[in-house]
Amino acid sequence: MQKNLVTLTLAFLLVVSACGSSATESTSTVNETATSTTVVAPTTVVEATTDTGSESEVSVEEEVVDEGMAREEIINQLLEMLQEEGLPIDVSDLYDYAACVVDGVSGESNDSYATMLETILDDEDAYGSEIDDILPGCTEELESFLEQELSDSDGFISESVRIEFDSGGNGASVEGELTTESLHAYVLGASAGQTMTIWLDSPDKTAVVDVWTPEGDFLTSGSLFANRNSDIFVTLPDDGDYYLDVYLLEDSDCCQSSDEIPYELTVFVEEGIETEAVQFLPEDSWTVIEGGVLQGERGQFYELTALADQAMLVSIESLEDNAVYDVISPSGNILLQEKTSESTTMIVLPEDGKYLIRTGSSRGNTSYTLTVDIWSIPFVENVFVEEFGRTVTLEGGSLQGEPGPVYIVPIEEGLKYSISVTSLEDNAVVNLVAPNGDVLVSEDTVVIGTAFEGGDYLIQVGGTRGNVSYILEVTLGIE
Repeated sequence: MQKNLVTLTLAFLLVVSACGSSATESTSTVNETATSTTVVAPTTVVEATTDTGSESEVSVEEEVVDEGMAREEIINQLLEMLQEEGLPIDVSDLYDYAACVVDGVSGESNDSYATMLETILDDEDAYGSEIDDILPGCTEELESFLEQELSDSDGFISESVRIEFDSGGNGASVEGELTTESLHAYVLGASAGQTMTIWLDSPDKTAVVDVWTPEGDFLTSGSLFANRNSDIFVTLPDDGDYYLDVYLLEDSDCCQSSDEIPYELTVFVEEGIETEAVQFLPEDSWTVIEGGVLQGERGQFYELTALADQAMLVSIESLEDNAVYDVISPSGNILLQEKTSESTTMIVLPEDGKYLIRTGSSRGNTSYTLTVDIWSIPFVENVFVEEFGRTVTLEGGSLQGEPGPVYIVPIEEGLKYSISVTSLEDNAVVNLVAPNGDVLVSEDTVVIGTAFEGGDYLIQVGGTRGNVSYILEVTLGIE
């Protein structure tokens, strides 16, 4: 982990040198000797040695002031981006090193700071070659400083533990206990093109794992998407040692700082996969796939491209009642896991890109029929019921043949809820989807139940015929 944070910091200095100053127009700056990142930037003023009324001397003074301000702006953009990364150090201590990068680029390019700032705003990829030339001279001392800072972080970061597989095996499990002030680091070797599957089990999914490449670049995390801590399946880009960091979510209200939360981390590394493209007929949003898996085989992988905030509906049927499937996001998050024919699942897709559907068998051989439906949602709206017993009323409508909107409602485990929809045309219905993706209710007008798990429940409103205008009422904590 220490290596990862050092590399992350150095990478940000490099990347932000090229494009960071265009990220915001913030005037927040860092003074070289200050411990706060919000003090006013210093400016450089040249004392006039002749008549202060001279226009030439005034212009020289203004030019120097502008240069100083431009230099500070670029430096502070670097520091602000580092601060946003939540590094366990005071980023104001990195002022000298950020200044080294900025000064080095200016010297290497022979550009003034004002010209640099203007150039970067026009071209975020500017000064790439200059950065490559000067960065080694700035990073040696920075790397030493960061490693010292991290080594003094009161045991927040553990020494990396190497995960090794038994002879002939491709997986292993480790266990540990975390506090809100600790992080456990693991390392294991793998090859480019192999796949890594990571399962992380902890009470209420409070623990999360991040994955870093051998070069120290961030690969993926189980906490990329709000209110979801997913397991991971990812194809590896490089040969070498991969680093896995396990820690508790920052916003977790599970425990006090001294509480020890147990976890079990399971990792499998397997050979690369071959995928089959999912084909949709023209003008159709759904397709049916026939397939099979022999006992002991890995299963089939189907690939399809979709967009964030589209909806995906998946179901599987098998004569043997033993077919299962996973849905994996482009970032490698397992969004749905080991779903069976017992339920149809629906999710709102969290990102653009190529999704995988992996089929398999829970036992023996299986032959299956997989149905996949993807459609665009008019809008997705978060709904918060702030007081138990209070009813939130929402009004809307949808046109004939078009899907209705989706409302996301957080509901605590064990809480009783009531959902109802009415319409003048008497044709409005709702679908209710649990946080695990299972469709609990389909095309009903009144739903009363108790949340069997906490998380985000999806309510989709639609119509059984024609256009529909509706009134949706959601009540939590009913008697």
